[in-house]
Amino acid sequence: MSGTAFAESTSAAAAMLRLLDSCPLAGNCLLREVTLPTPIETLHDMNASSMPGEHRYLGDTLWTNSPPARVLAASGEHFMHAPSSKSIELFAFSTGAERSPLPDCAYSMTGDALLLCYAIWQQPEDDAANAEWHRATIAALDKYAVGHYVGESDIIAHPGRAERSYSKPNWERLNTLREKYDPDGLFHADFSPG
Repeated sequence: MSGTAFAESTSAAAAMLRLLDSCPLAGNCLLREVTLPTPIETLHDMNASSMPGEHRYLGDTLWTNSPPARVLAASGEHFMHAPSSKSIELFAFSTGAERSPLPDCAYSMTGDALLLCYAIWQQPEDDAANAEWHRATIAALDKYAVGHYVGESDIIAHPGRAERSYSKPNWERLNTLREKYDPDGLFHADFSPG
């Protein structure tokens, strides 16, 4: 388990990370370093080591407004059965201010927290087991979802997630903007399979 806070000061970051103290998994950590200032380059290196090249990936996300302990407990039940020990899950809390809309924008969905789940494996013969585990995990967590992050959502397997990645007014606005700026349908819009 790792927690990172982007803040103006060490004390502000420490205050943000205090909520991890109540996590039921916190007592199981093999190593615990608290309030460790970390340069962004180090975070990039950590990310690169957890997502190695020349591997196979399946990713999906969900925004949630549910209590974090409930979502993490449910995801932990599934995560313990991942067929690959390289698979990872990230849980990011949204603490930033609301964005004010620009005239020609349709911002995607947001929530209190974003859960990102990645099945990561190396061999093609393990495709079916990892895909089955990943999709079952996301399906079990969907009851906590208020929407999805369009940039890392499996809209091939679940085309309806494209629309669920936006609030209803923003989805309608996105379609209006498409009609305005892409009236000939040059850019792909049909998310149905095949």
